[in-house]
Formats: sequence, structure tokens, C-alpha cells
Amino acid sequence: MNVAVGIFMAVFGLSFAVFAGRFSRASAASSEEMFGTSGGKPMQVWNRTVFTVIGIALAAFGVLYAIGVVG
Repeated sequence: MNVAVGIFMAVFGLSFAVFAGRFSRASAASSEEMFGTSGGKPMQVWNRTVFTVIGIALAAFGVLYAIGVVG
């Protein structure tokens, strides 16, 4: 079961990292719709960075969990 959960977490994290640009654009569009401003280019760069870093961290944790190093 640990292997299945670890693989799922790794795939989920990698999808965050791969689609970081798309998630960043969607976040900017949502902010513009709700608040009237997207935060500009610095906010898009920040969002992309955060999605990428969190995605890579989730993927790494998932791999470590699958092989039994953590958890």
C-alpha cells in the first residue's frame, strides 16, 4: 500500500510541476475576476515558482515514501 500511495503522490507532485505555468495563468485570471487585478508579472512568476517547488517536493516525498525511507 505504501508503494501505491507513494507513486500517487509522486505523479500528483510531478503534475503540479509540469503544469505550473497553466496553474499560474489560471490563478492570475481568477484574481483578476475576483479582485480586479492579477498582481502583474511578478505575481505570475511567484505563483509559477511556488507550484514548481511544491510539486517537486511532493514528488520527492512520494518517491521516498514508496521506497520506505520516510513514513
